[in-house]
Amino acid sequence: MRISFEIKKDEDTFGLIAPIALRLGVRVVSLMSIQQDERKLCVVRISGEAVDEMLNELWNSGHSVLNVLRLS
Repeated sequence: MRISFEIKKDEDTFGLIAPIALRLGVRVVSLMSIQQDERKLCVVRISGEAVDEMLNELWNSGHSVLNVLRLS
């Protein structure tokens, strides 16, 4: 699964993603932070049994999820 979401300008993206992934047993395949106009975005590719749970955690954390792509 690939998830794109908005993050705060001073937010540590790895610090946000790593604890969730470790707790759920999800593998982070890649992680990228980019600046787009005035917004800072994160694109993370994950795999594992609990990818839907990780997506829900991001939604519930108050981050604006912009795009979700299920990869097969």
